[in-house]
Amino acid sequence: MKLPKDLVKNKDVGIVFDEIGGQSFLVNYGLILSIFQNPDDLKIKRYKDDILTYLKDETISPLGLRRIFFRYPQNTEFIIGRILNRPEFDLKRDFDSLMEEFKPSFKGSKIFPQMMPMSERMVRVLKPEMYKGEENGSKIGRNDPCPCGSGKKYKKCCGR
Repeated sequence: MKLPKDLVKNKDVGIVFDEIGGQSFLVNYGLILSIFQNPDDLKIKRYKDDILTYLKDETISPLGLRRIFFRYPQNTEFIIGRILNRPEFDLKRDFDSLMEEFKPSFKGSKIFPQMMPMSERMVRVLKPEMYKGEENGSKIGRNDPCPCGSGKKYKKCCGR
């Protein structure tokens, strides 16, 4: 896999995977996470631009922000209140409007995975034609253990 140079050069890159958003690479993820874990005014002032980058960068999905924000809700309210000068910010009430303001391109669009890694077993099920004729000379019996590693009998698993 080829990665962008700025991603490879950076010392702090988070690889985040979830069922909806797929896999994404986030620069300075460790830094951002540490700010939201233990916020203080000095950190917030020092890394304000990095936090704003996460809010403004169109390549960072709202799901990534939701994951960080709702993991540390009170800290998020404190941080967003400070950097955006919104002391009344309430995460549950204002998250959607914050995303509409900073990530308008995601409004109303379905979020598809950026990258979805697939196991060999899943590929075998979805694309069996890729594996035709790849037998190792031995035929699998109905009552033999399934070669996929599930621990079930072949007839109850991939032999269906």
